Amino acid sequence: MQVRVYNERMKKTIIEYALVFVVIWGISVLFYPTIWRQMIVSAPADELMIQGESPVYEFVAETVRQNILAGKNPFAETRQVLYPLGWQFALDDVAPINGFYFLFLRPFLNIHQSLMMIVLGSVIASGLTMYILLKQLKIESLVALLSSLIFGFTPFVSERIGAHPTYVALYLFTLPAIFWLRLISVPLSNKVWSAVWLGISMALPFVTNLYFAVMLAIMILVFLAVYGLFFPKKTKNVILVNWQYLLLSIFTMLIVLSPWIKEAGSIIIFGIMDKASDWKDILAYSADLTNIFIPSHFNPLYLEMVSKLGNNYAYIRTTFETFIYPGILLIVFTGAYLYLSKRLSPHLKPIFITAILFLIMTFGPYLQILGLTYKIPLPYILIPYIPFIQMARAPGRFVVVFIFLTTIVVAHTLQYLMKRKLALRWQIPIWGLILGVFLLDQRVVLSPPTTVTLPTTIYEYLAKQPQATPLLEIPFSIRDSIKYYGYIHSFYSSYVTLLHRQPIFGVYAGRVPNHIFTDITKNPIIGPIGKMIDLETTDPSAVFAEINYPEMEKMIDAYRMRYTIVKNDERFSPAVELLMTKLKFEKKMTEGLYTLWYRDSPIGETAFFAVDDESQQFTLIRGWSKREEGESGRWAVGRKSELLFWLDSTDKKQFILEAESIVKPQKVQVFVNNKIIGKITVSGNGYSRHSLPLSIELSPGKNIVTLQFESTHQLSKLMPGSQDQRPLALHVKYIGLE
Repeated sequence: MQVRVYNERMKKTIIEYALVFVVIWGISVLFYPTIWRQMIVSAPADELMIQGESPVYEFVAETVRQNILAGKNPFAETRQVLYPLGWQFALDDVAPINGFYFLFLRPFLNIHQSLMMIVLGSVIASGLTMYILLKQLKIESLVALLSSLIFGFTPFVSERIGAHPTYVALYLFTLPAIFWLRLISVPLSNKVWSAVWLGISMALPFVTNLYFAVMLAIMILVFLAVYGLFFPKKTKNVILVNWQYLLLSIFTMLIVLSPWIKEAGSIIIFGIMDKASDWKDILAYSADLTNIFIPSHFNPLYLEMVSKLGNNYAYIRTTFETFIYPGILLIVFTGAYLYLSKRLSPHLKPIFITAILFLIMTFGPYLQILGLTYKIPLPYILIPYIPFIQMARAPGRFVVVFIFLTTIVVAHTLQYLMKRKLALRWQIPIWGLILGVFLLDQRVVLSPPTTVTLPTTIYEYLAKQPQATPLLEIPFSIRDSIKYYGYIHSFYSSYVTLLHRQPIFGVYAGRVPNHIFTDITKNPIIGPIGKMIDLETTDPSAVFAEINYPEMEKMIDAYRMRYTIVKNDERFSPAVELLMTKLKFEKKMTEGLYTLWYRDSPIGETAFFAVDDESQQFTLIRGWSKREEGESGRWAVGRKSELLFWLDSTDKKQFILEAESIVKPQKVQVFVNNKIIGKITVSGNGYSRHSLPLSIELSPGKNIVTLQFESTHQLSKLMPGSQDQRPLALHVKYIGLE
């Protein structure tokens, strides 16, 4: 009998969830037909379909997929972009988890279709999981459905879906809440699996949207603190009963994230990324108090109004990052909660207070009203001083936590109103009105995707080359969300490396360290050409006077850079073509607007690095000082140094290092092509020569040697009168593969 009742209940639940799924799916078709068309219709092979920053996410997802298939760490850095440094994307906001989804989608869909499928799936999953969460909280079906629509199709998602695909994944908040409620409510016998699933759900934000991971962590801590103030005894009891299962959740999360932690830890330990955000950037991405009431310009109802506000009133912010409008319904019913709060469950107060704190977080470090900044410190002022989360520089994005928590509060408020205040004859028109407001206020019309015609024949030719050598695509860009160098609009070049399979100098990442932008200007190739193609350069040919041709040719040869692709219809194209001729490049083929140039690089094998040989300076990748005059060596700076070797043959048997430690014996881990070959201890008693057998298989062409150091020291702290504050590791005379 019990089994029969259980089966009947399960059947009803499945039917209920299926109907909710259909409703949410239908709304997604109504709101996002542009996205659905891209998912269904495959673009021609010579066209790249671009929806916002989709090429960046597609490149990362496909890279992760290929890493998995090759048996590598899924989150391992890629050297296909930002040559020769490479890009470690584990701490970037690019949803590497999509690479796992690609394993199942790519056999049936192309890369762009697969990403659009993930985007639409995320929207539907967000609404459906909010419905499940509210049902767990004893909210009636109709109220839960409407609330889940308000949440899943929040204007924040509609504003982001066409540009930042990963920001539609609001299920990253609902899933942990679902499994947390299940953990604290189920019998002891069922808690283990609830704890495991809670751990998995808490791991997902770290590899989907790092901002969401930061928000989730802060939300949990703040909510527990606030809830503990209101209900100290209950909070204590819940923790005491479930502490071992919470530890299991954390352990599960760490196990699931272990590959990611390895790569993220490397970025943090070796100081590859900037440690804190710039105050100027944070203020620029902070919401104004008035932004709560400024709707989306993608909504046809508000388009003209928002455009006028942005054009006529410079002090009113209508920018992408300052958008925090939660929708009319959320605003109205939040007001209703404030009025009715004494009649509703007291357990809603900690939720609402936490929500308000996160709304305040969106305003950044100081309060801004109508474009004026008031030196009133707000909670966000602490963020740049907190390790790991200090890189969060977009306060406006924190509004998603406010939306998530207020949706729960609003659902309870709406249920109270429908039960206690309205007669049945009024409920149908009221529901109709609410649905109408939702459709009018939260509906959007997205811009159609941008398409770029690609030189597929040229890409196919390059992909067939026996060795991958760095390709200079002009125009190119090295940019993140704040800064750029080169051509600002060239952000899809990372994606096309999947087609031509050659590493490129450009990258479009969430973050590019400041020191890279500083070094770029001094790069003999990228420096002048980047300036030549910048849209702010009024006379591209004037850059010729700044070019050091001998240095440029030395770097071209050191990198074995043989191919360049030039787009011919830009205003800088004549200047670039003249530069190619001066550098002894010859036209190889032309396809549409693109020309492939070729230069025979005469350089032979570079299997060693003699520090005194200035011609080899271009093989240094990161973590090296300039050669100091009068010294027969070069400092390794920081805890990680890398250099590039080009090999014609792979018969090398050992790695050689000749170096001296600064103070005490320095422990050095040596990697070749990201595989460890051994450890060396370098003494501080003059130069010593060390060797390690090469137990790995080398590659014809490019090989990268990485040195990781146990410690660094500053001469200013060791030598009285010294002003040298560089973190020095070793003084190196010779490195080679012999």
